[in-house]
Amino acid sequence: MDNISNPYRYGNYVHIKGDTDEMITVKVIEIDGYFITGRDGEGNLYKRMIYTQVQGIPLTDTIFLKTKFEKISKSYSWFIEVNDRIFELQTYPGKPGLYYQDINHELKYVHQLQNLFICLTETELEINI
Repeated sequence: MDNISNPYRYGNYVHIKGDTDEMITVKVIEIDGYFITGRDGEGNLYKRMIYTQVQGIPLTDTIFLKTKFEKISKSYSWFIEVNDRIFELQTYPGKPGLYYQDINHELKYVHQLQNLFICLTETELEINI
């Protein structure tokens, strides 16, 4: 097997293509090489989806409202307090994505935010998708 780079981890929320080509939101519950297994909000199991068929869920204001992040009024920033620390993400007019402090890495998808959040806070991001 080739050395692959799978951007997803257990607990990530992602989209998969359903039987009728609609996108279904699932939580990753198993990763096995090239394959991902997930469960949707109704408990349905989607087994062994090849990870290249899995898509990130775009970060939107609607998604942020499903977390404990709060929008800083009259700004382009969102923040959350975790373990007595403020975690803040910025957007820039005309530039897509979100950015965290000096980390020059664009966040475009929910799983990227979840992965950065757990690395920086050692806490899972609570999100109600």
